[in-house]
Formats: sequence, structure tokens, C-alpha cells
Amino acid sequence: MRRAPGGSPTERPRAVLILIALIALSVAAHWYVTLQTMSVAGCADDTCSNTIWVTFVSFRGLLIALPVLSTVIIIARGLRQQSSWWAPTVSIALLVVATVTAVAVIQTTVAG
Repeated sequence: MRRAPGGSPTERPRAVLILIALIALSVAAHWYVTLQTMSVAGCADDTCSNTIWVTFVSFRGLLIALPVLSTVIIIARGLRQQSSWWAPTVSIALLVVATVTAVAVIQTTVAG
């Protein structure tokens, strides 16, 4: 007997729970990077302020894109009975990398 692609019946709830964790982490990361952005008061010139602004806006775009993309993948692969838990998991990893990068850019810009 052949098993249906997509694994166990707990596949979609698992993906949705990871997606909820992604959204919660996105909110926390946004809050943290916003606090880091407030260090713009330490900038001496417009170049510093512009670098921080571009970093912050790009980061916010990523915070919106990752959950939306994960949701689309979960829905599309769910309709085809395929595994989708990896989409929000990869998005969480990308979120962590983006947060660390944004904070590093902001701190380096303000310090330099």
C-alpha cells in the first residue's frame, strides 16, 4: 500500500504552528531592530542616517515577505498533499540571519 505524499495527517498543523512562531518572531525582531534604529541620534552626518533608514526599510519589507511567502507555499503544497513544514522553518532561519545583519549594519554605521 502506497502512502500519500505529504506524510502524516499532522503535517499541515505542524506547518501552521511553525508559521505562527515565524509571525511571533517577526514581531519580536521588528521591535528589536526598531530599538536599534533609535541609535540614529548618534549619527553625525546624513550618510549614516540614510544607511540606517535603508537598512530598516529593507528589513521591514523582509518581515512582511517571509510570512506571506511561507503561507503561499503552505497553501500551494497543501493542496497537492505535499510536505510544507520546511517553508516557515527556512523563513525563521532567514529571519535570524536578517536580524543579525540589520543590527550589525546599524551598530557599525553608528559607531563608524
